[in-house]
Parts: sequence; C-alpha cells; structure tokens
Amino acid sequence: MKTLLRQHEHETVLGAPRDIQGDQAPLLLQRSDGDFIEAVLDELKTSDGRRRLKQSRASASNASGVLKLFQPVQRQHHVAVLEAWCDTPGEVRIDPSRVASAGLVVRRVRTNGRAVLQGWMRSKGRLRGWIPVARMDGHSGDPVSSLRLARGKTGVADIDRELGLMALQNEDALLNEHVVPMFIAPPEVCQAAGKTLYYGVVPTVSGELAETPEAFDETGAFGPESADFKNHLVQALRGERMDFPLAGETLDADWFEAAEMATTDKPAGVSNAHWNLLKPDGSARSAMQRFIRLLRQLGNEFDAFDGSDPAFQALRDELARIPLPMVLRTGETQARTTPASVFLRQAARVLLERDGSAPRPEMPSHWPLLGSDQARRLRQLLSQAVGQRFAQVNPAPGRFEEAQAQYVVRCFLRLKP
Repeated sequence: MKTLLRQHEHETVLGAPRDIQGDQAPLLLQRSDGDFIEAVLDELKTSDGRRRLKQSRASASNASGVLKLFQPVQRQHHVAVLEAWCDTPGEVRIDPSRVASAGLVVRRVRTNGRAVLQGWMRSKGRLRGWIPVARMDGHSGDPVSSLRLARGKTGVADIDRELGLMALQNEDALLNEHVVPMFIAPPEVCQAAGKTLYYGVVPTVSGELAETPEAFDETGAFGPESADFKNHLVQALRGERMDFPLAGETLDADWFEAAEMATTDKPAGVSNAHWNLLKPDGSARSAMQRFIRLLRQLGNEFDAFDGSDPAFQALRDELARIPLPMVLRTGETQARTTPASVFLRQAARVLLERDGSAPRPEMPSHWPLLGSDQARRLRQLLSQAVGQRFAQVNPAPGRFEEAQAQYVVRCFLRLKP
C-alpha cells in the first residue's frame, strides 16, 4: 500500500526497503534469533545483508493464502521494517530530522457484506476493544485523539475552544487506537544502507480484555432492514403470510422426527395418515420443516420464549399482538384465534424440547400477512433481541483470541510542521 505524506514541496513515500521487497507494503520478517533486533539491524547495513533478509520474510500462509504470523511462545518474532523516501526525481531518502514520530497499528478485518477495519481502542480510561476505525476519521486518521482534535485548529483561541467543545460532544472523538512505536535505525545503519529505515515489533499476543462486550453488527450490514437480515428470517418473521402444516390437528412430538429424518421408514409414534404427509415425498413435509425453523429461530437465535431481558420481553409482547387464525370446526361460525406468543411457546415445548408434560395445542391455519408498520416493528425487535443474545454468549473479548480472525498492519510517520 503506497502511503504519501505531504511536505512543503513534495510527498513522502513509505514502504518496504526497495531493494528487498519491491512494493509499498511493510516488510514483515519472521525471526527466531535470540537477539533478533540487533541481527536485523546488522543485516540492514549491507546489500548482502539485505539480500539475506529476504530469506527471513514471513511466508507461512493458511489454506486461503493469507499470511500467518506466530506467537513468541513458539519462539518466533515478527519485525516490520519500513523505508521512507521523498517522492521526487531521484527518490532520495527522507531527512530523519523531519520526522516527529513513527508507529504501527494492527487492525482486524471484519467482513459482513463488506470489509471493515477495526482498531483496538481505549477512551476515557476504558479499554473499549475492537471498534471500526471509521469512527475515528477512517483508516488514515491519526490513532491518537489529541492529535486528531488538534488538526482542525484555527489559531484563534475562542474559535478553537468552541470547535473543541463541539467535537467532544461525539464520544468517538476521544477514541485512542493502540500504537506500537517504530524506531529509526541507528545513524550508522541508515548511513551504511543509504536509506532512512524504521523498525518495530508486530504484536501477535496480548493479555488484554475489553471492558465491555463486543457490539453486535458494528458495521450495520446486518441491520433489521438489510437484505441479509430479511433473507435470513423465515417467511413469518419477515411479515409474510405462511401456511402451517396439518392445520386443525393436535401437535404430536413425533412430527419432528418424521419431518427431519431422511429415511423412508415410518417412525413408530406417527400415524399412517400423518406419515403420508410428512415422509420425504409428502405434501406437508417442507411446510413442517419451515414451521420447525420458525420455532428454532425464535427460541435459539432470539430467545423469544424464555429470555428475561427487556429486549426479549418486548419481542414476546409483539408476538402476543399477532393473532393466528384457527381452522373452523364442524358447526362453528365464529372465527377463533390464538396469540402467536402462546401457541409458538407451546409448540416449541412439544416439538423441540419433546416435553411430555407440555400441553399439546391445536395447529392454527396460518401466520397472517402483517402490515408494513407491524412487520418493520417486528424486524426491529428481532434485531434488538439478537443483539442482546450476542452479548450474552460473547463476553468481553480478548485482543487476539479469535482463532480465524484476519489482521492488517499499517505503518505511519508523523512529520514535523
């Protein structure tokens, strides 16, 4: 990645030493030396040493071709090496006296419909954990909040004070990303190499734990009105009409086995009439599987039946406002309904929990088509419930504890005025 820093008359380019890697990504080395920093600096002095450095570039990758770094307990250390040069004819090395400080950040890549970079953040004395870097002026914003806030100063005290107060109304203004310092190579190394070189150790382990649970769907890509969220829901929870199987029949716990099993052998507890409808080629099989999925989503994903948090109670209250029509019995002229909250909880006890003591309700005819406002309200409550569910099963995370996470390293220099 080519990084440009503007100076008075030209820009500065950051990248790997040009005679080692040939691109503008940081050079990442994997070293097992006892004194690996001293060894790397010694090899940077000469062209032969820099050629040897090529042999210690981090190169292990996973099955997807993503570079894999190791932890110190494995006696492997990773060093990022950076060269800074002027983007002018001749591309001479930058004067180190022009550099105020240098550092690197390790950011986690989150993909939920689109790639989002997250930084390990603190604010107001609290360790906030992984938060999208977009909340602190994007991937190129300074990781330190005081420097970001100083950038917009006008030099007029009254104006700057008011601008500062306005900025502080946004709690994200005080986010500080964890920065690993990068150090300039000793003068004799830079002089011998004819380059301005910086180095820093890339962290791959941390004992830090965020003080708050990770927020659900920080990217907003799985919000209640997103296509991904809607498509994930079974028809009824999207607000669409959904016909129920075996309408008017009393629920039987053995229906679950009949609809879910792949064999053509009839389960012992299922009647012939019901088996003919629920067997692999039966006309009611797909509808029963869809109904079971409805129960699973409400019970497992949204905790709609047993959750004590207000988010789950609000969802149950909304389900109670949805009447499910019953099949008219012989001689009946007045339509009967049952609240969705009551019926679905009883159905889950019978079909999913196989609770022999649970009452066996009658299967309604269908889930009705909801009005647009009610359907939108239901999706919003489902989204809030799944967010609360996520918080319950995902305690405050450690920095590098997610096994399959991917990260990027971004290096930077701060130039003096």
